[in-house]
Amino acid sequence: MAEMTSLQLMIVELAKCSSSSALKSAVLSVHPHLNDGAYLAELATLQVEGRLVGEEAEGAWFFTSFIDDVVAGRGYYKGLEILACEQAGITIFVPNPLTSGSKAEGRFGKQDFIYLAASDEYRCPTGQLLIRRYSSMEDGMLLHCYCFSGCQSCAMHKQCTTGKERRVKRWEHEAVVDAM
Repeated sequence: MAEMTSLQLMIVELAKCSSSSALKSAVLSVHPHLNDGAYLAELATLQVEGRLVGEEAEGAWFFTSFIDDVVAGRGYYKGLEILACEQAGITIFVPNPLTSGSKAEGRFGKQDFIYLAASDEYRCPTGQLLIRRYSSMEDGMLLHCYCFSGCQSCAMHKQCTTGKERRVKRWEHEAVVDAM
């Protein structure tokens, strides 16, 4: 059986507790760009693979899913879909993507900074604290930016950032992603 995309994972999990119209509405709320043809193609693929079964009851079409937990590959990572699954009570297992350009260039990556939930700060590899400085909306997600103003005097500055100070962004719901 082929690995499922994050969209397919979401459809399968939401199908457990939704009529076809509620399912479509829930999927389109996260994927507003999806047209009817693409949505129906995803449903057809899932039915052909035996991951989703449809039946009519009381004049409405209902789907049944046979999957309790969801496992996806690193390439299918989307924070909003993971949040939607978590809110629907779905257990999802997706490895965090390794997308850090810094890490690829030999500098510290975001995973090297430890988030301290109690104080809403990050601890850098040298032990300094990055505090929340500002927030912004990007692609419909509220992101908080954490910085430390003393980076320029740090001995590890060049291993950390090419700018004046290292900035670490955190999505407002990143705790959901961290818990996976």
